[in-house]
Amino acid sequence: MATIRLYRETDLEEVRRICVRTANSGQDSTPMTEMPDLVPDIFLVPYTVHDPDLCFVVEEDGRAVGYIVGCADTVSFATWFRDEWAPQAGRKYPQPIESPKTWDEMWVYCLHFNSYPRMVMPGIEGYPSHLHIDLAPEYHRMGLGRELMLTYLDALKAAGVPGVHACVSAKNPGGLKYYEGMGFTPIDVPDPAPVVWLGRSTDTRDLTEPKVAAGTTD
Repeated sequence: MATIRLYRETDLEEVRRICVRTANSGQDSTPMTEMPDLVPDIFLVPYTVHDPDLCFVVEEDGRAVGYIVGCADTVSFATWFRDEWAPQAGRKYPQPIESPKTWDEMWVYCLHFNSYPRMVMPGIEGYPSHLHIDLAPEYHRMGLGRELMLTYLDALKAAGVPGVHACVSAKNPGGLKYYEGMGFTPIDVPDPAPVVWLGRSTDTRDLTEPKVAAGTTD
């Protein structure tokens, strides 16, 4: 039986693998990279260092099969990422080139130069938290993504965080459908990239309370 718990350092190998298997707009990026730690070092591992109390995994049979990670305050996280995490993690990778062309070149450039401006965008002020969520493909459509999100939203609310946002590739219709099903709605972010910015409150009553049918009374 699958259970949700806080992330542990012993989960790292499994969640890295899941991150790579889902990094290409929800599809497997393994054939595209010669640096399998690179994307996790941008979109997964730093959150476990900066906000460990907001990192959860789905565990089944003693191993992680999915995760959700994020931060309480995007501006604070992005500043730390730029000033501390990127210089440290960047030592593992080649120096970025000015006009990246390959998958790995693009993400090396992002790690060094583009993460802060891509995170701190106009329009996110009412949604200070952000997140990344991934499940191993064989664990999709089992309700685990919903349970992970509810766990994350409840943790944010308990910490006094009013809202959360996510940035989803427009080439990932499954991801967009998932977020919409979890009550996220589009937010106005001036971003020319082929992505959709979505946000919602951390109050989960819209997801957990029974709907009252029209025309009925208490």
